This record gives sequence, structure tokens and C-alpha cells, in this order.
Amino acid sequence: MEPFRVRLNCIDHYQATASKLDPPLPFRDDDSDEDARPKVPVIRVFGATERANEIPFYGYHVGYRTFFKVYLLNPVYVTRLADLLHEGAVLKRPLQPYESHLQYIPQWMCDYNLHGSVYMDCGNVMFRRPVPEYLELNKDPTLAKQSHCPLEADVCVQDNLNRRNIKERALHHDFTEFLRPAAFNERLVPSLAGLWQDETRRRQNAWESPILAAHYSAATN
Repeated sequence: MEPFRVRLNCIDHYQATASKLDPPLPFRDDDSDEDARPKVPVIRVFGATERANEIPFYGYHVGYRTFFKVYLLNPVYVTRLADLLHEGAVLKRPLQPYESHLQYIPQWMCDYNLHGSVYMDCGNVMFRRPVPEYLELNKDPTLAKQSHCPLEADVCVQDNLNRRNIKERALHHDFTEFLRPAAFNERLVPSLAGLWQDETRRRQNAWESPILAAHYSAATN
């Protein structure tokens, strides 16, 4: 089955009761109130469809450092947690938070190699009924739609395929960039990758020559 693709045209999020798509979360057995059960963040993506070792970002660092990735059930507490870490409330030592200034949606896009108006590729999806007739599914969906969109599906974060497109640059062990600068046609801004790909496809469909490195070099001189 080909990956399911949706273009990121509009994104928002809300807190909802955990569903069968989420891992088990602790709650009291005698608590039958649905509102008392733990909530999890749900990201909604609206758009068109087709048929832990890290490098410190701030400043210049050589070599790897150990990072801890912290997930919260409610992203509204990110700022408060960052303040507690910075003040030394955890382990009785100040800890430097990174990317805590980002809001929830931009942080999610950074973590999973997603950019505005590009396609999100999904390896496994659960469609909601009713589905268009052109979709040939092995089994009928069990969940009903929550919107008026022609096609609606649920996707778990681990089924995002865009993150696999990230390629590590082997330059963190030494001052490689100073000794061997990057080629002038190397794309170092991931958020523009979708624009380059769209332009390449447009030229191919129009039987035009591909974007030449010489043209790019002349435009930058």
C-alpha cells in the first residue's frame, strides 16, 4: 500500500480523551466520568490529498551531547516546566531547556520534518466512515467522521514517514565546515525543500531543462 499523503495547509490542535490509538494512561478504576479521564493532545491537519544524541543548536559546538526529550500530556505546561528546569528544581541543578520557546504546532513540525504546504507521508492510517468510493480498503472503518471533509483519517505520530528523509551531515566531530565548505548547490534550508521539489516537477511536466547549478550560481553572484 502506498503511503497516504496530505498537504499541510491548515493545522491546529486540541485536548481530547485518549482513544484506542493512544498508549494506556493511568486513571482510577472507580472513575467513570469521561471528563475525569486523562486528556492527550490531538493535532488536526487540513489539506489536499493526492490520489537521542543531538548537537546543541545555540552557539558552535563540536561533538555530541546527551539530550532528554520530554513529552507532556498537555503542552500548555511547557513554559512552566522549562522554568523549573532552568531554576534547578529538578536534580537540584540548573538544566538548560532547548526549543521550549516554540509553540506546540511548530515544535511538532520540527520534530517530524514537516513544513508548511508540503505533503505529510503516512505509512499507516485509519480512515473514518463514510469513505469515497474510489478508496479500496481491506476492511470497513469503524469510527465516524468528526468533520465535513470528503476524506478523514487518524494517524499516529510513529507512522509519519517524513522524518525518515532527514540525513545526518557528518560534520559534528570536527571543524569540517571550515576545512571543506559545503557545495554551492547543496540545499541547507529544509523548509525550502518542498519549493525546490515542486519547481523540479513543474519543469519535468513542462519538458523544460532542470534547474542548473550554473543558473543558481549566477543568481547568487
